[in-house]
Amino acid sequence: MLVRALLPALAASILLFVPYEPARAQALTVVEEGPAIQVRATQFIVRSRHADRNYLIEVTPPARPPVFPGQKAAAVYALDGGWGVAGAAGWVLGGGGAMSPAYMVTVGYPQGQPNSREADLLPRPVARQDGSVARGGRSDRFTRFLLEELKPFIEARYPVDPSRAVLFGHSLGGIFTANVLADHPDAFAGYLIASPSVWADTTAPDRLRTISANGQGPRVFVGWGELEEPYMLKGGRELSAALAGRGDRLATHVFAGDFHITYYPAALGEALPFLLPRQAPLEFPQPVDVPADGLAKLAGRYALQNGVEIGIAPTSLGLRAAIPGMPPVDLRPRSPTSFFIPDMDVRADFEPNAMILFVNGDRIDTVRVP
Repeated sequence: MLVRALLPALAASILLFVPYEPARAQALTVVEEGPAIQVRATQFIVRSRHADRNYLIEVTPPARPPVFPGQKAAAVYALDGGWGVAGAAGWVLGGGGAMSPAYMVTVGYPQGQPNSREADLLPRPVARQDGSVARGGRSDRFTRFLLEELKPFIEARYPVDPSRAVLFGHSLGGIFTANVLADHPDAFAGYLIASPSVWADTTAPDRLRTISANGQGPRVFVGWGELEEPYMLKGGRELSAALAGRGDRLATHVFAGDFHITYYPAALGEALPFLLPRQAPLEFPQPVDVPADGLAKLAGRYALQNGVEIGIAPTSLGLRAAIPGMPPVDLRPRSPTSFFIPDMDVRADFEPNAMILFVNGDRIDTVRVP
């Protein structure tokens, strides 16, 4: 009986000593092999006259791009090339309705060219914890590149709203982002400061305390990993405390169980919905029936703030919108005064003398033309 009971264990131990031989598979033909290119992104290598060097810029458009004439989307500028994940993360978050759709713009360095990260992100040289020196000293020039060259370039090439731009930096990029906030608080509508290297510029917390705390100005998100080095935890807490007067325009998050870089993807999912909130949730309504006389009352012309007029006419299934430069689109009723466009993130709410549109979560007001 004892031998029989030990047979399974004996068989398992024998298997441990049998050499592993992978399963034979049919030969797979490699048609082409090369470096991967980020899906959906457009790549630029640009020359900065302020920084006197080249930068690698990748732009990922939102999954739900602007639809109406004159409509613009937000933009997120992620330093350190967004660590290769910012573009895809923004596409998913915006497309899934977690945040207002945004163009994700990553800023990095071309392959094969010198990396000036420390010089670009720090205002002056500074000693690291191990005694070596971080070669800072060009952050003012890099800031001018971002504000005076890159942002205007992106805003000229894409339908981007300058008033809804976010700057995202991690580690040395985090202290750089904090310094931009302190020196140019109105340059961006939101600041994502992740694991800020306050050790590299201890003046940042005191300078941030002077920012207006009356509920106006940019939103700020500060985050760090729970398991980071003690000096990094101290820096994050100091920076967050310096910004505490911003009230509900500040969000602080400690990522449980995470180290210095491991929470980076989660930071995007936590921070961007706070920094770029939708003005209406993403919904998937079902159509209802509305009497013909109710539809007729809504027909007419509605003017956008830029003067463009949208014509609304009744149909057998709801309403049809005629928008200059676009094919006619059908609106299905979700209630007698609220309509949606099937398969699109568009809602139209009618009031006595107005139509309020929510396009990709952004509110667009129109007035009824007499």
